[in-house]
Amino acid sequence: MKKQLLLFLFAIVASVGTMFAWDYERVQIGDLYYNFDATNQTAEVTSQNSSYPYWSTTITTAIIPASVEYNSVTYSVTSIGQYAFSGCSGLTSVTIGNSVTSIGNNAFSDCNNMTSIDIPNSVARIGTNVFSNCSSLTSLTIPASVVQIDKFDGPSHQNIVVYGNNLTSLSVEAGNPVYDSRDNCNAIIETATNTLLMGCQNTIIPNTVTRINEAAFYNCANLIAITIPTSVASIGEGAFHGTGLTSVALPANSVLDDWYYSLAQDLGVFSSCNNLNNIALEEGLTSIAAGTFAYSPNFSSINIPASVTKINMYAFSNCTGLTEITCNAVNPPALGGLSYASSVYHPNDVFNEVNKSIPLYVPCASIEAYKAADGWSEFTNIQAINPDDCGPCLLASGTCGAQGDNLTWELSCDSVLTIRGTGAMANISSASDIPWYEYRDAIKSIVIGNGVTSIAGNAFQRCTNLTSVTIPNSVTSIGQVAFYECTALTSVTIPNRVTSIGMGAFSYCSSLTSITIPNSV
Repeated sequence: MKKQLLLFLFAIVASVGTMFAWDYERVQIGDLYYNFDATNQTAEVTSQNSSYPYWSTTITTAIIPASVEYNSVTYSVTSIGQYAFSGCSGLTSVTIGNSVTSIGNNAFSDCNNMTSIDIPNSVARIGTNVFSNCSSLTSLTIPASVVQIDKFDGPSHQNIVVYGNNLTSLSVEAGNPVYDSRDNCNAIIETATNTLLMGCQNTIIPNTVTRINEAAFYNCANLIAITIPTSVASIGEGAFHGTGLTSVALPANSVLDDWYYSLAQDLGVFSSCNNLNNIALEEGLTSIAAGTFAYSPNFSSINIPASVTKINMYAFSNCTGLTEITCNAVNPPALGGLSYASSVYHPNDVFNEVNKSIPLYVPCASIEAYKAADGWSEFTNIQAINPDDCGPCLLASGTCGAQGDNLTWELSCDSVLTIRGTGAMANISSASDIPWYEYRDAIKSIVIGNGVTSIAGNAFQRCTNLTSVTIPNSVTSIGQVAFYECTALTSVTIPNRVTSIGMGAFSYCSSLTSITIPNSV
């Protein structure tokens, strides 16, 4: 019996959708206007005017009869046409006769004083945006007879009845073969696909829902909190655009719809959420879709999981409240995407209008990779998430041993040159052979580790800011002009195992006031 009813209702929908020319158009009877089909003796309620503004006069009450008489013929009123009452700002209540089977697109859009409407159980089809911006409408029930809610064929692919709504109650009558409001969730769910088509400010998303459809909560300003269950595998573009959400936690398995469109920032899943101040992205999330958080200016930080490999264009565009970004990915996520309109790669649009001098925290080992990556390289303050992971801060390092890597050297950020290892230093015949020569002005202290047996000639010449040097007992020789022109060096202690000091080892060390030479020399 249920299957027969469904087939019957779909047949009604199909017949309503057939395009034909009306025999009589915009005939006024009472306060309303009608189109008439003389062959089938059916009538459609229509608007006063054929284009915007659809009404030039004001009506406050609309009573749509089951039938109407014209030219001595009785017509059954079977449909409410598209834009039939659009813009009737004075309309407060509507009564629909039980012969109506279809309500067209935008039929009651912008009726912002309409407080209630009862949809009879004869209606099989409801168009898209029927109650768009009906801001005084707080309750809506979809009858069991409705088997089709139209899908708007536009850039946002809306599949909704209401957006920009103030609904506190939204339900589908029990027994509907296509849609339901399971668990008293205050939402419309497409039963076969477990897709939430539309919600309201009091919606609780059941954990059986697998998709939140395009524009499901679009401009629902009074929606301030929502829990997205882990069952949700995909979320359509614009689903939470313009809502009053203050926080959001995005499950790792949720895939956000990408829309390769030049105005992707206007279609992002959480775009233009002005109150959003807390965002939690779970580890396991692999991509952030185009325009996801665009024009949401109130959150100050974002923590991008290590699992993210792609962030599409405009994802954080005009998020001007950002004061820091943390990206845990070892490899910098690819930024940008292909714009449908211009077919241009946009790596720099991801963080469009975001202050590029704010800290960008990344894994220590990846700092240089981020500095070189498209889009990320725009940030001028890239730091390690955990500086302790980086080890000592080094300006430079290398080898300096006679056998190559038997000795190593490091110049720290605090100006200490440290030489470690075992054996002799490599011979240095000229300044160009000195491994640290280009950093000589940064060297203020030298620490030579125990195990080093020689200081090569020319090794530290012209280190003009050098003030102290530590020479271990393992050193046996100091080469010629080793400390030549170290003008800030004030004292040196030479260990008692040194047997030779080269010519001019300390010449032109103009601040040197004390030097002790052992008997071993």
